[in-house]
Amino acid sequence: MSLRGCVGRYTREEGRHCQNWPDDQLMVIDLLNSVGLDDGGAGGTLDGNINGRLVTGISSDALYQAITRFEDRHFPGQRNGFVAPDSPLLKCLEAVSAGGTGADIGRRLSG
Repeated sequence: MSLRGCVGRYTREEGRHCQNWPDDQLMVIDLLNSVGLDDGGAGGTLDGNINGRLVTGISSDALYQAITRFEDRHFPGQRNGFVAPDSPLLKCLEAVSAGGTGADIGRRLSG
């Protein structure tokens, strides 16, 4: 899968919003929803909407919290707050959502 831009908020830049294209948000939401809560995902509970819709350029609080929860689980101490195209975080999210094991994720991140 490929994102056009970053999804989430730049934690280290005082929470400034990323590009947050709606189609990119949907992709990240779908991935997070397909990951169980025990693995740092949203377990099907995330919709990411603000007042009933996705907003271009803005990450909902729920989406940002879901991204940071997954990031904290799989990349402790990193806490960037966003998923970037072709990033290790996106690759890990894709692998875990596909039911990958720790070894699968390691191979995917190194290759």
